[in-house]
Amino acid sequence: MPYLVSLAVLAAIIYAFYRHATADARRRTAALAQEFPAAWRLILSERVAFYLALNEGEKARFEKQVQLFLAATRITGIQTEVDDATRLLVAASALIPIFGFRDWEYRNLGEVLIVPDAWQLANDPSKELRPLQGTLLGSVQGFQNHHYMRLSKASLEQGFRDGLDRQNVGVHEFAHLLD
Repeated sequence: MPYLVSLAVLAAIIYAFYRHATADARRRTAALAQEFPAAWRLILSERVAFYLALNEGEKARFEKQVQLFLAATRITGIQTEVDDATRLLVAASALIPIFGFRDWEYRNLGEVLIVPDAWQLANDPSKELRPLQGTLLGSVQGFQNHHYMRLSKASLEQGFRDGLDRQNVGVHEFAHLLD
């Protein structure tokens, strides 16, 4: 009987390890199996000049990369709502700097935190956010091998209002992760 219990425990451990080791591949497969939503395509067409400039094949590749990015990256609102438009603007910000590198992924990005507006980090150890005009619009911070990014929602949206001004906080912050 102890042999069977040990065998069952070993099988459970192997199964848990297998599920953990294949989680990314399963998530990627599930994301790529999904049809790209027409509503998302409309948001990209209306708000992302980079996407509009792509040919049909490149748009399809961009859309698949959006799906993969969104499947792999948590995007969390801090005192603000994160809707599909915000998620898509974050994904576009991530993909624009790396679009020329076909196999690039942000493997060290754990989460993107969306805050309503500019902020200043408090001087206390809890690092709570305090709203303050004209301070940080975006930042990348890391803990060991996992980074997280904070982006001002207002600045993220502003960065996509004029595709020619080259003042895009989201793209700028994702470019920092290429270092």
